[in-house]
Amino acid sequence: MEFENQGKKPIRFHVRGLIEKCPIPSDQIAYFHAKWHRDYPNKTFDWPFLECKGRGRYCGAVLTIWNPVRGWWGEGDEKFWVDGEKFPSTFGTGSEDYFGYAWGNPTLFHRAYHNQTISMGNRGHISVNRFHITDNVPFQTSFEGAIEKYYGNNRPTLNAAIAYWYQAPGGKDPYTAVPVGERLGYYVTPKVFRVKGALEGEKLKIVEKTGGTTQTQGMSPFPRGKWSDNAHLWWTEGKPGNKLVLALPVKTAGKYEVKMLLTKARDYGIVQLSLDDEKLGDPIDLYSPEVVPTKVLSFGVRELTKGRHKLTVEITGANEKAIKAYMFGLDYVLLTPAK
Repeated sequence: MEFENQGKKPIRFHVRGLIEKCPIPSDQIAYFHAKWHRDYPNKTFDWPFLECKGRGRYCGAVLTIWNPVRGWWGEGDEKFWVDGEKFPSTFGTGSEDYFGYAWGNPTLFHRAYHNQTISMGNRGHISVNRFHITDNVPFQTSFEGAIEKYYGNNRPTLNAAIAYWYQAPGGKDPYTAVPVGERLGYYVTPKVFRVKGALEGEKLKIVEKTGGTTQTQGMSPFPRGKWSDNAHLWWTEGKPGNKLVLALPVKTAGKYEVKMLLTKARDYGIVQLSLDDEKLGDPIDLYSPEVVPTKVLSFGVRELTKGRHKLTVEITGANEKAIKAYMFGLDYVLLTPAK
């Protein structure tokens, strides 16, 4: 048994061991393994927990995710190939199901065989684990366990894992000891595009809502455009006639050009925008075959007093080509001082 202090400070600890003679010959025993690894850049969509040759049992894994931008990371399915299978005999329905909470859950939880021990709200550092104690996976010649990596390293969403398994003597795996310099500080926070002075839609206070649901939606998964702060205010489940009223703060009285950036998609509706109950032009058709931002929309120059103003969104219908879900997305409002 060997211990190595790879930190910069001395460590004191106490070890107590109990040794007993094993009645089974050593060449018939499977030995417990626990090894950490990360793959950067990953070369496959199926990101491997464990790849090994020989006889043994897979017993689980810890997955650590660095997800620095908005957007749910956990849609990837787990897959197990046992003894050289061409198609995985285990093919799951999503990371959130494999790790036992069935929907994106940013809270910490602790269970007997599955846990979320670190969470920064589905953004930042996340650590989850799943232990196959009552349902371990035996293999005779080989095992490969992987999880689909939903986002590439250019996002950058990074994975690291500790795999746990038993392996008989003579078995092989590709994992060697990783220097401490490669285990720490490999994650970086990317620069996020933001429009200077913008009032982010997802941060505006909701004054009134006559139907539907509102939430912040991360827009990083949609590559055909830029949204400020990689997010927008997302209004779903609304119907024609429903209104969403947002508080629009103005710090200094004066004349401002009112600009907005909205989102378009195949299930978005037609909306009428109003400022302080005065219509801002004609209804806007937000249908598009793909998820894209609109161009920056200008609604002219308005005289605004200091204080809170009222921005109203009313669903009036949908394009004939659209899926009739009547969704709406507001990226930002920009009040530009005008002469």
